[in-house]
Amino acid sequence: MTGHLLIVDSIAANRCALKARLAGSFMDTRQAETAQEALEMIHSEPPDLVILGGDLTDMARDDFCRSVKTSSHGAALPIIVTGGNFSHTDRLAALRAGADDVITSPISEGPFLARLRCLQRAHDTVHGLCLRETAKRILGLAEDSSAFDAPAALVFAACDGPDALKWCRRLKPIVPYRMRADPISDAVRTMSHFAAPDGFVIGVSADTPEEGLRFLAEIRARASTR
Repeated sequence: MTGHLLIVDSIAANRCALKARLAGSFMDTRQAETAQEALEMIHSEPPDLVILGGDLTDMARDDFCRSVKTSSHGAALPIIVTGGNFSHTDRLAALRAGADDVITSPISEGPFLARLRCLQRAHDTVHGLCLRETAKRILGLAEDSSAFDAPAALVFAACDGPDALKWCRRLKPIVPYRMRADPISDAVRTMSHFAAPDGFVIGVSADTPEEGLRFLAEIRARASTR
């Protein structure tokens, strides 16, 4: 795993401990003590991922996330918020402010590094798409797609079909997406019959997780859904 990672925390000991924990990630890590310092670093040399540890001395955690996500250099930049004693309200507030994940300390190294890799892959994909669109505009090949915009499409897939349908029914009144619910077995067979959705929500059974994980591998293996 390669890339540039920015650790933002007002407590030096926390920054050093996290840097040591990330030694196995092979990422080049930089550190910032304040929100202002971090925002300047993001502007001058955008990292691939930001890890934010708690509130900062000069800016609240959620305000920092909003500042990054509303900037021209940080809109697609993944942010992981770490810390202890996050309430349900705290988690929702951080996610609504722009955080991509909220991880409670103490951090389990294996799942944490896996999450970093996942977010970095997503960031690299978005970055590549942006470069491609920029090249199209330079060559005069870009089209105005605003007339073709449609609501985002989601597929809910679970080992138990009724569970997936229940998620759709609960979310339908509060989100503007087009949604489809399938048992995982049907979702695999019908993926080629529909246009690729904008996102998948996969329900993994605690007793038999293999089916959901195989479906995830299948999604990643297909060019249309990678």
